[in-house]
Amino acid sequence: MNSAAAIHLSATDYGIIAAYFLVTISLGLYFSRRWKGSEDFFLAGRSLTWPLIGLSLFATNISTEHFVGLAAGGCREGLVQGGYEWIASYCLLMLAAVFAPQYLKHKVFTIPEYFEKRYGLEVRVLLTVYFLAMIVFTKTSVALYSGTRVLSDLTGFDFQFLMWGIGITTALYTMAGGLAAVVYTDALQAVILIGGSILLTGLALDRVGWWPGLTERLQLLGKSDLLSMIKGPTSALPFSGFLLGNFLVGGMFYWCMDQVNV
Repeated sequence: MNSAAAIHLSATDYGIIAAYFLVTISLGLYFSRRWKGSEDFFLAGRSLTWPLIGLSLFATNISTEHFVGLAAGGCREGLVQGGYEWIASYCLLMLAAVFAPQYLKHKVFTIPEYFEKRYGLEVRVLLTVYFLAMIVFTKTSVALYSGTRVLSDLTGFDFQFLMWGIGITTALYTMAGGLAAVVYTDALQAVILIGGSILLTGLALDRVGWWPGLTERLQLLGKSDLLSMIKGPTSALPFSGFLLGNFLVGGMFYWCMDQVNV
């Protein structure tokens, strides 16, 4: 343990962290006894309701890469960083209206399975390999690293120990409980994420004098443009990029065809 870098957490703090991990693992073990076939494992027996699905979608997308990475991006680029999530809402409408009915109609468990029905086995294998690589390199690794970085800085525990512990724990309850375990733990995590975000936002705004104090400070620093959601072509995050690149290409694929979300 690196005590010099650690923030002193109380016994209550450690108790809350331990209880959270215990509840998460228990959910995975509970649902592992309930699934009896592929439909139960991949689709939770088709028994999920819309509140659970919505919370799971939120927790699937919002993770440490957002709380750590997008927070830093917001500090650097401003509120325009939130454009990714605003565009996502329109992509989800497309998923509900156009893509999901096709997946349901063909009764598929996975997106590669749907592509096999349309284009053949070779495309299914190719897409499966692609999804696995993208999940590992662009999402799982980033979320695992950033989450471990925060926990390591907070507790002072060894980075490698925490990273392997989080990874193995997540893999075990996912493999044991299937989609049901993932969705129910996602729902729990979504409530914690939303509640924590609201609390942190309130505490942060209180420190700077709420919205009037924030705008005044930004004006004094000459950075009022950080409050703008619409950026021009010279910006690193122009509006045209969100509309064309994120909505029509990247976001549409991520929300409507990515295995993790769909």
